[in-house]
Amino acid sequence: MTTRRPRSRYRRSIAALLLWLTACSGPARTPDRTPKDPSAPVGIGSGSAAAPLGVTLPDPTKDPTPIPLDPTIRKGVLANGLTYYVKANKQPGSRVQLWLAIDAGSVQEDDPERGLAHMVEHLAFEGTRRFPKHDIQNFIERSGMRFGADLNAYTSFDETVYQLMVPTDDPKTVIKGLDVLRDWAADVTFDPKEVVDERKIIEEERRTRNSGQFRILQQLIPVAYQGSKYAQRLPIGTTEVITTATADKLAKFYKSWYRPDLMAVIVVGDVDAAAIEKEIKARFADVPVAAAGAPKRVATPVSTDLPPRYVVARDRETAVFGVSIDHQFPHRTLATAADLRRALVEAMFSQLVSSRLETIAKRATSPWTSASVSINSNLRPVDELSLAGTAKSGKQLLDVVGELTGELARVRQHGFSPEELEQVRATLLQRYTEGVREADTRDSGGIADEMLRNFLVDEFMAGPTKEHELAVRLIPTITNAELVAIAGAARDRGRVVMITAPLKGDVPSEADITKRIAEAAAKPVAPWQAVDLSQPLISAQPTPGTITEDKSLSNGVTTWTLSNGARVYLKQTDFKKDEVTLVAVSSGGTSVVSDASYPHARFAADIVNASGLGNYGAEELAKKLAGKKVSVATTIDAEQERVSAAASPDDLEPMLQLVHAAFTAPRKDPAAFEAWKAQQLQLAAVLEANTQARFVIGAFEYLFSKHPRIPLPFPTTQRIAAIDLDKALAQYRARFANAADFSFVIVGAYDPAKLRPLVERYLASLPATRAPRETVRDVNLRSRKGVAATTLRHGTEQKAMTMLVTSMPQRWSLPLEWDADILQHVLDLELLAVLREKLGGTYSVSVQAQASRTPPPQTLSLVVFESDPARAKAMQVEAWKTIDALATTPLGQDTLDKVREQIIKAHDSELKENSFWSDTLVRVARFGDPLDAFVTIDQVTSRVKAPLIQKAAQQFLGKPNRTTVTLLPEEPKK
Repeated sequence: MTTRRPRSRYRRSIAALLLWLTACSGPARTPDRTPKDPSAPVGIGSGSAAAPLGVTLPDPTKDPTPIPLDPTIRKGVLANGLTYYVKANKQPGSRVQLWLAIDAGSVQEDDPERGLAHMVEHLAFEGTRRFPKHDIQNFIERSGMRFGADLNAYTSFDETVYQLMVPTDDPKTVIKGLDVLRDWAADVTFDPKEVVDERKIIEEERRTRNSGQFRILQQLIPVAYQGSKYAQRLPIGTTEVITTATADKLAKFYKSWYRPDLMAVIVVGDVDAAAIEKEIKARFADVPVAAAGAPKRVATPVSTDLPPRYVVARDRETAVFGVSIDHQFPHRTLATAADLRRALVEAMFSQLVSSRLETIAKRATSPWTSASVSINSNLRPVDELSLAGTAKSGKQLLDVVGELTGELARVRQHGFSPEELEQVRATLLQRYTEGVREADTRDSGGIADEMLRNFLVDEFMAGPTKEHELAVRLIPTITNAELVAIAGAARDRGRVVMITAPLKGDVPSEADITKRIAEAAAKPVAPWQAVDLSQPLISAQPTPGTITEDKSLSNGVTTWTLSNGARVYLKQTDFKKDEVTLVAVSSGGTSVVSDASYPHARFAADIVNASGLGNYGAEELAKKLAGKKVSVATTIDAEQERVSAAASPDDLEPMLQLVHAAFTAPRKDPAAFEAWKAQQLQLAAVLEANTQARFVIGAFEYLFSKHPRIPLPFPTTQRIAAIDLDKALAQYRARFANAADFSFVIVGAYDPAKLRPLVERYLASLPATRAPRETVRDVNLRSRKGVAATTLRHGTEQKAMTMLVTSMPQRWSLPLEWDADILQHVLDLELLAVLREKLGGTYSVSVQAQASRTPPPQTLSLVVFESDPARAKAMQVEAWKTIDALATTPLGQDTLDKVREQIIKAHDSELKENSFWSDTLVRVARFGDPLDAFVTIDQVTSRVKAPLIQKAAQQFLGKPNRTTVTLLPEEPKK
């Protein structure tokens, strides 16, 4: 299993901001691709004389031998210096990932070139020798793939990466995909007209990214990377450079850095690896080598030995007070067994300390709502040992610093208990075991990303079996002394203290923080008090019920009727060898409660998730399950209540025990509730200060006339503040009181003989009543009638946001739902072509179309895009004109073919995913929909015809009910 260093979802620091600002929209990743560490590490110590992390830490292995490359990978270097990687992989089937990596990014730019690396990447999609204008996008769409999802690229500080995925059912398509990579490598044409047009799109991308996060980063990065070129090289570049960029300037940058010694071709998928290797050699051997005067690719230095630094970044969209204390040190490689051991030590440390911090967050006395420790590689030359926390208030920032530092002092003074070490070892080993089990079902995109890191930073890539072998050998030998050493491996030099804050509110001074760190690091503390984990998950084993009926449906689906009236739908698959999923679902949700009870019911399941089940709170439950792959969560939404669970086939019993507990033993934990409430209130404050979130809130309030049940996807201060713990738990218990009202859908790699008695014991035994099955109640939530428009104002950045909504009362049917899917594909293609490609007025367009069967039955479409405020009205006119044309003008055959192929290819992939079968069987269970209607796709593709789409456009997009919501900047105060 290849592991990562994921960051805490709470940590708002330079790491998360750099990740967000990687130019263009490739997969989420940091600019650097380093460690294979399954968890987020480490904290800060005192300003003592301890050596930097990685210099003097104990390492019993001292094994400098490079870990060998996965033997199933074909890796080579052509005579011109180009590197290639090829691997045959069956997940997803009939697909192949084709990537081109360039080991050059924005730090290769000179001052007059800031933004050219990113602009070159954009222009690579706008014309090459064999693919003029938009032919690359057309090729992808005609093959059934989608721009954005299957054709993308990104530019970061140190690299530029192009990614496309194509179907493999026609070998010519794969070869054509390689031709695209070959043209990107050396034959981008830089048509002057396309250069002018692309300037507009890049400026719209800048507008999209210009938010509070961007402005915070602009304040942090010059201090964090003081004196380095990185501090002045955000990939988006400068407006001055972009608006004056010419084809000649772009071509010069392209020829300087797009050369085979800095390139890798990466191919992973359902292909013949030997044949692909041959094609790569034939196609890329003639990529010209670097010219004699080409610039050298040298590492861009960052000093990690500067005196301590301190910065406060404020913004009007920042609603909470946060602090991040980063200790910088030179980047460490991840190539040998010794390197892996170091990463494992850091992973164990991070999990142990993070677990303690999460426990503290539940206490009323905690100064933070969330906190994290991590080791990040945000830039290639630098690793950062970071400690971050979000304070409950600005006055508690200093306490956050002191108590986080104090927790590391506790580690230095007392280490970890044997029980803690056993838990963390079991957790890490389980992840590597899972990697071996899933070795044949790994996703090709993940493997391609590993190859990318191997090329860029020489990270080892041994394959799941070898990595598991190393982990089994190394993890049991890691000592408490090694873990304790990390807690002291920080120093004053190289330290950066970064505070983020609202525009108003006092924050501690640099002197105050320095003093508090020194005091907390030196203060004696008591050992950590471990929790008792001796109790079973649930208090008593339930008396088993029975399976009263066993029926076989089509497509390998089985149903069991249980003695308590519940039904179980089962589909055995081998898509993921180490995965079994369970969904328990019942109709009703918050629709069956009163308006007064709505806030309590809406968040009741979230409160239970934060409080735990059975005999354990949420944090203790994670410790109890160490070494097992089990997850269980509950939700209550507008239409249904559900339990969602997943486990390894070996861990079905604890999973089902917790599912049983979700129905019968939700915990009342006032401390956990108050901690959850504080986190949610902070999240609501952050969102309510955010321009985009304020737009969504305002738009939905207008669209639904301030109905108390507006379907917002996030919490608001008003809703959270109204919640009462006892009332929420009462609503939760009412929603999960009758198991006979539930259907259980189980999908994955289970053994039916082993599963059957577990279902009888833990599901058939659930309490049930004779009450009739519930349905969704009409709560009179209606969108506006007629043609309506409103303008909202928020923020100061020159950004407009538009939401276009149509709704029509319609009786639901499966064909109507299919038409919604088709129309969404059509709108996506047509609006992007007009608003982005033709007008250059926006960076992206979001489209949604749906047919709802629950009250009120209706069709609904929603279009959202951003633009220059001065062009908002004109863009809206063009968008409505494009929408109207669908009802009056037949679509061309090229668009019809693209839509049909996209639907077919998406369905082909879905059939091999557990989530598709789970979602489909939930529909069968809730509504009685015919299973075969979702397994075959002919009924849908037969409706991809111009006359039928025109009719559907009239049903969905007609003029009777249309709403336009516009967000503009606040008007200047006079």
